[in-house]
Amino acid sequence: MRLIFMGTSEFALPSLERLAGEHEVVAVFTKPDKPAHRGMKLKKGIIKAWAEKHRIPVFTPSRLDTQEASRCREADPHCIVVVSYGLKIPREILDIPPLGAVNAHASLLPKYRGSSPVNAVILNGERKSGVTVFRLNEEWDAGDILLQKEIPLDERETASSLWEKLRRLSAEALSEALAAIDEITPLRQEDEKATYAMKITKEDARIPWGQEAHVVDRYVRGYYSWPGAFTTFKGKKVKILGGVPSPETHRSEPGTILGVDSRKGIKVACGKGVFYITELQMECKRAMSFQNFLNGCPLQTGEKFL
Repeated sequence: MRLIFMGTSEFALPSLERLAGEHEVVAVFTKPDKPAHRGMKLKKGIIKAWAEKHRIPVFTPSRLDTQEASRCREADPHCIVVVSYGLKIPREILDIPPLGAVNAHASLLPKYRGSSPVNAVILNGERKSGVTVFRLNEEWDAGDILLQKEIPLDERETASSLWEKLRRLSAEALSEALAAIDEITPLRQEDEKATYAMKITKEDARIPWGQEAHVVDRYVRGYYSWPGAFTTFKGKKVKILGGVPSPETHRSEPGTILGVDSRKGIKVACGKGVFYITELQMECKRAMSFQNFLNGCPLQTGEKFL
């Protein structure tokens, strides 16, 4: 099968690698290179680098217009495959291949349409997640479902660990869906059951100490490793990278440091229960265990994280 592949982030790489081994990828579309690091030099994207290494024509438009539609027609694909691309694909392009365009989305649609489904399932305390392969239309993540693959979430799952699982699962799901695409009966999504996971900002990850300890725990795991759940201490930003919730009772204001347990971590009051911080990172410093953190930044009982 002749495929055009559209993807940008590292999430898409396993899918591109697998499909290129099973089909003929005739072109790759990815977003333009971005400035990076202090010198702000353009950094080549991982999808572009892989395509160039394997001598696949690669295009990096900032938007998909009539010119890009012409390129797609010239490539003469049977199907367009989209994974974590980031650009809206117009009807003019969706209608080009006889088998249409398919997308692998990192949730069990119609739940968690949008750009941050991996974080959302952790933040909302879901017990399962998965991947949906669906036909693209002009609405976001709303096309007919071709295939779903479901996995359970580990008790201490983080957004980072789930992201890794789902990008591998996406490659597997796309492979299966394309192999059986002529035999699959598409299933319409139940729009009335749709939920949304919109774009994350860094401020979204501020820890709400006034919530219950298990909610604080979800913030830490749900925003790991980007953008990183954070709080402030004496005016400085501190990322909380790991910890454990506990139902212990207290009478202190949320965010108050209740002490340090040499085995459990820094004990912090929540709206209900406590949260033991085990790993953290002060602004402009490296990540470290709570023991090493305390060596350079002693904390006093009664001080507060805000």
